[in-house]
Amino acid sequence: MNWKELQDNHHIVLQGGVTTLLNSPNVQNPKETSVQVGNYLIYNQEQLLYVGQGINIKTRLSKHWKNKEFAIHGENLSFKEIPNTIGRKEFEEYVMCNLKPGNNKSHKGRIFTLSEETEEAALLLWQQSQTLTGKLLNEGLIEAVEASEIKWQGNNLQGVYLVRRNNELIYVGETHNFNERIGTHHGRTRMSALRRTIGKNIFGFDLKTQAELGNLISNDKKRNFFTEEEDSFVNQFISECEFTVYSVSIGRLELEATLIQRFSPMLNKQGNKD
Repeated sequence: MNWKELQDNHHIVLQGGVTTLLNSPNVQNPKETSVQVGNYLIYNQEQLLYVGQGINIKTRLSKHWKNKEFAIHGENLSFKEIPNTIGRKEFEEYVMCNLKPGNNKSHKGRIFTLSEETEEAALLLWQQSQTLTGKLLNEGLIEAVEASEIKWQGNNLQGVYLVRRNNELIYVGETHNFNERIGTHHGRTRMSALRRTIGKNIFGFDLKTQAELGNLISNDKKRNFFTEEEDSFVNQFISECEFTVYSVSIGRLELEATLIQRFSPMLNKQGNKD
């Protein structure tokens, strides 16, 4: 399997992974789960409540265990888990689309069609994707770096995007929708981690609450805002950047992490995303 084959057969790979997870045993206590990277399901008896992903399954499930949203089910809760080294986000989206867990936010993303491949073929492709993860991500990295597609407006595909300024790679991100995410970076600061980082790290601005900006009737107490003048400096900086996009059908979260680890862009926080 190579990177292109992984992308072309992503729906079969994901079907194989989901089948593997559904056939795995239920666990009654998060303490019995693993510290591996992967995906998990939360059940209330036979009812599927939630699908999630994380870099440490036990840590994620322990947080859910204490959350009132799930604690109300008490001893009726059970869990399934699967190690997953490539495609965690897409795995999550696939389950949300096809199994519709009750406590996940309404699925408004991609539609994953069920494969007509045999279960045996799907399981084999899933196993190959896990065994060859390092090789696959290195191939994807090369393609992403060489990508030249700069049209993000109206591009509703998913994948990774690279931000360069003066030909230097300064930021890498992943998204389920290029148009939405990159559009956010070109708007006001509140919802854009990239804009906040530019303001703080490049210009030395302090993030402010709405009240500190004079909006005393706002209930938003988070420090996610700059003044209009400060935002104009961020706008100017972003206008001097080039955004290139690279569509990824499976593995965008892991490809983003691989790019950040390899190139250490100055505006990315280092380390795994959870």
